[in-house]
Amino acid sequence: MTGFIAEVSPNFAETYDENATGGGGKFPPLPGGKYVVTIVPLKKDGSQLVEVADFGGNGGNAKKKVVRIALKIVDESPTGKGRYIHARVPLFSQFASGKENRAFGDFWVKAIGWPKERIEAGQMPGPQDIMGKRVGITLSDPKPAESDYDKKNNPLGVNEVDWYDKAGDPQAAPRRTPGVPVAPWLDADDNLIEEWAPAAAAPAAAPAAIPSWATPATGTVAPTPSAATLSWGNVPSY
Repeated sequence: MTGFIAEVSPNFAETYDENATGGGGKFPPLPGGKYVVTIVPLKKDGSQLVEVADFGGNGGNAKKKVVRIALKIVDESPTGKGRYIHARVPLFSQFASGKENRAFGDFWVKAIGWPKERIEAGQMPGPQDIMGKRVGITLSDPKPAESDYDKKNNPLGVNEVDWYDKAGDPQAAPRRTPGVPVAPWLDADDNLIEEWAPAAAAPAAAPAAIPSWATPATGTVAPTPSAATLSWGNVPSY
């Protein structure tokens, strides 16, 4: 089996050094934070290891490629043991704008440990090289299910994989506090609160009244403002 075909900028190795710095099933989202996972086949029966697909959308990155993988939280984790997370890993090191795609280097170099010089030379790993590999991920804070897909498959909420890293200590994963909901749209027993709705945005504050110069009493003449009053530093901001 050959390696992945990736779109790599000529100076990827140098640029990476300069810039190095969920879902599935009707389960409640997990607390955001760092977890240790194992890369497993996309289909649990092993009939499909990964899937290469388009990045999607309508912009300049639409036809760039990603590889869909499955991640399983390791058994030693105090939270989320055995949970499956689907993620999309980029197969391009730069966005159409020319901006470096940090997730590309973080996954293939930092998490997988593939030499950046080999990547730059076009020698990418393949599915067989990443299966069973332990890596570190950072999950986002829980997000409510908003898309039709998520409402159908993950109605209790979702996490997204924000970052990739080498595997750390599984015991460092976040822990849930008993009796405390993991998200505001769930109760402490992970039931969806049907009447929950996102907090409405605070209404915009009414503009302050524009100050006017003092209105003179009838029959009087308004005093002439002093030079100090008219200086820019003393003009009220509206």
